[in-house]
Amino acid sequence: MILIFLLCLDALKSIEIQTLDPYYQVAYQSVKIDDEIIQPNQFFSYGLWSRYNPLSAISQVGPVGIFGSNCYQLLNIIDKVDGGITFMYFDCLHNEKYQITKEIKFVNDNGEQKVYETQIEAQEYESFWYFLEIIQWPIKKRFEIFIISQKEQKFFIMDQMKSPFKGKDLQLTFGGSLIVSKSKIESVLINQKFSYFPGKIIMQQFKILEELSIDDWFEYAKSVFEEYETCNCSPNQEFQIPDLNISSIQKGEFVSENKNCNSFFIQGCRQF
Repeated sequence: MILIFLLCLDALKSIEIQTLDPYYQVAYQSVKIDDEIIQPNQFFSYGLWSRYNPLSAISQVGPVGIFGSNCYQLLNIIDKVDGGITFMYFDCLHNEKYQITKEIKFVNDNGEQKVYETQIEAQEYESFWYFLEIIQWPIKKRFEIFIISQKEQKFFIMDQMKSPFKGKDLQLTFGGSLIVSKSKIESVLINQKFSYFPGKIIMQQFKILEELSIDDWFEYAKSVFEEYETCNCSPNQEFQIPDLNISSIQKGEFVSENKNCNSFFIQGCRQF
């Protein structure tokens, strides 16, 4: 345990993470890839943690509402020179197929189209943490990408390329929603809609580093999201729902003032 703790402390000195504001869950980072990386061991990395919780108090950011798409944007990268999307990471709920997928699509520096996908079990999606990490050694042309859940590693790919995007003047967008206006990715279509993610996002900023100090990525990812596991229930100040006479099929909603844990309590009575 002491070794893991020291590894995590050392990692946090170099890797910068930030929890996004649930009331405005989007963050931007501008990056210029120039001649900073000249040594074989130098690399850049970026990623994020996400936890799907549709009853949480996440406000809409961007043009697409929660029911506007069955796919939720987590991260995109745009080439600022021409405005084209060159990297995307998103979740999709395929209700008709009873499938949940995490998808990564991008165009690399050679113009190659890359698509990675992993399926998620329904009982291991809501209220489950997932961590995406991208690591690139440009001089070595070594690329690694993996997804870790709070239980296990779900996905790992190693490939050869100089960068997992096309362009050198880039903008990273974590969270938010999107209607695609220009795309370099063949399978990401113009006017395609991506809703905002209904859950918590923790971003790991893009950063160029000299040495990789993390040996156990599962323990590192776990150490970050564990502090969010404790959730204390709090009563609403406005807790009474007005009486409702049901005369036909009706729909109503009641939004909690507090963030949702894994569950919530509601009580009342029915009179027939």
